[in-house]
Amino acid sequence: MIGAEISLSLIGSAIVLLLLSLGYWQWRKKYHQSIMNLGSPSKRQGSWWYKNRYTPSLPLASPYSGKLVQPKIFATEHLRDTSTNSTHALDEAFPYQRREKFFSPTELTLLQALEKVFQPYPYRVFSKVCLTELLDPSTELSSDERRIALERLRRERLDFVICHIGTGAIVGIITLDEESKREQLDLQLHERFVDIALLAVGIPSIHITAKPDYQTTVLRQTLQESLKLPLLVSVAKISTIIGTCPKCGQPLKRVKVTKGKLAGRQLRVCSHYPRCKTLLPENSV
Repeated sequence: MIGAEISLSLIGSAIVLLLLSLGYWQWRKKYHQSIMNLGSPSKRQGSWWYKNRYTPSLPLASPYSGKLVQPKIFATEHLRDTSTNSTHALDEAFPYQRREKFFSPTELTLLQALEKVFQPYPYRVFSKVCLTELLDPSTELSSDERRIALERLRRERLDFVICHIGTGAIVGIITLDEESKREQLDLQLHERFVDIALLAVGIPSIHITAKPDYQTTVLRQTLQESLKLPLLVSVAKISTIIGTCPKCGQPLKRVKVTKGKLAGRQLRVCSHYPRCKTLLPENSV
């Protein structure tokens, strides 16, 4: 009786292991099929060695974090028949659709208003810029910490970036406050992170509430006060700018020193002095 009970127990254990193994391989099969469903090696025609030249196996970890990240599109190789120029083949290989417009109506309205404000001045507006274009992780971080910090920056996008066209210097950031963003806590947290990061590195920023229309004079005054841009200077004066500051990108003005060791000399001084204390000799480029 004891031997029979042991045999039944072993048989039961074997059946359970068999069922678990079958379940695992079924899951594994579906998993690989989900990765390879976009023009994959399993669908190729030809000899077995050709169909299996490539493997759908992917790295078990993202290079930026320790999580398992295996997007479908990473397993996609080349189109199976590029000579046919088939739209159907493209749809299978790249599961995307085109957006009709780059800007939302509120973004376009503010952009047009900013273009009017900056038209006579040496500034240009760039939109939807990734935060990694402005910031880099600290060199004091370890390699793992740098990867995590860089991944955090990659998640953030800036609505509008203002640059000086003469030097390429970043002079300010504009965030568009839309009604839809105020109701989403995750977007608020993202914007809070961006604000703190910009403040930490000394890049001025401002939030502008979305409106159906903007008054150019009011918007110019707001940018002048918040970003410290010389937007109230006349166009005639702008045309006589003698250069741009290599540190902050603001216009340089010519002054004659009356006191001190440099008395009697003419220098180029940043228009943001004393906030920016750049001093250049008159004959500098």
